[in-house]
Parts: sequence; C-alpha cells; structure tokens
Amino acid sequence: MKLLSVFLCMGFLLTTIPVSAKLSVEDFEQIRSIIKEEIATSEERTKVRIDGLQTQMEMLFKLQLALMAFITVVIGIPQLIVATQRKKQR
Repeated sequence: MKLLSVFLCMGFLLTTIPVSAKLSVEDFEQIRSIIKEEIATSEERTKVRIDGLQTQMEMLFKLQLALMAFITVVIGIPQLIVATQRKKQR
C-alpha cells in the first residue's frame, strides 16, 4: 500500500505541467501594500488586546490588595481581642 502511494505521488509530480510566471513590479507593489495593511491591522488588534490585559491586571492587583486587607482584618482583630484578654488575666 505504501509502495502504491509512493508511485502515485511520483506519477502525479512527474505529470504536472511546469508553469513559468513572471511577476512585474506592480505585482510586487501590490503584494507589499497588502502585507503593510495586514501588519497595520495586526498591530492595532495587538494594541487593543494589550490594553485589555493591562486593565485586567490592574483589576486583579486591586482585588489582591482587597483580599489581603480582608484577611488581615479577619485574622488581626481576633488576635488583638485574645491579646487584650490575656493581659487582663495577668
């Protein structure tokens, strides 16, 4: 089966007609303009994505600070209460 597929591929490649085409200067200019447009649109999309990621990172940083403050309050207040009660007992 592999040998058959190899012969079929070789036969297909050998029977294709070679095509010779020449690109003109206008063709190259068109290709360059298309590539420049695609690069510009790609850069714009990338900038939008980066801006979105920056806002998300800022929100996560604020959330992290809020959680740290909450944990500090939740753990710190009972510790202070226990510490003052122990001082009273002594």
